[in-house]
Amino acid sequence: MSVFADAADAMLILDGRRKIVDANPAASTLFGLSTDALISRLLDEFVIDGLETTESDWRELMAFGEAKREHRVASEGRDPRVVECSFRASVRTNRHLCIARDITERRHAREQIERYTTTLESRVAARTAATSPRTMVVTYPPPIFS
Repeated sequence: MSVFADAADAMLILDGRRKIVDANPAASTLFGLSTDALISRLLDEFVIDGLETTESDWRELMAFGEAKREHRVASEGRDPRVVECSFRASVRTNRHLCIARDITERRHAREQIERYTTTLESRVAARTAATSPRTMVVTYPPPIFS
């Protein structure tokens, strides 16, 4: 039993060119490919965000030793997934760790809550406007009757 093999989150070991040199079973599930099919592929092949984003994230990782980013990634046989990636540089010589947590459902739920909130706020504002009494302007002190 190892932490790497039994982890619920996808874990990838990458070399200095972002080539996958090892992957756990959760990574196979996330990407929809066997572990053997993942090995030797570049992480860039799965990231949908764009190569320039991946390049800048990688430079930050190498400079600071760790980085945390959200990416949209391709997953064989499914819609793209939204993942929260935690990277740690140099876990071994020329080996870097990527832990990817699939947050797709959480993201969809948050977007749905935001839509419901906006709709509810609109309905409350419309209902309040429809049921509010007309505004009267009262001047004080009242004018003196002649």
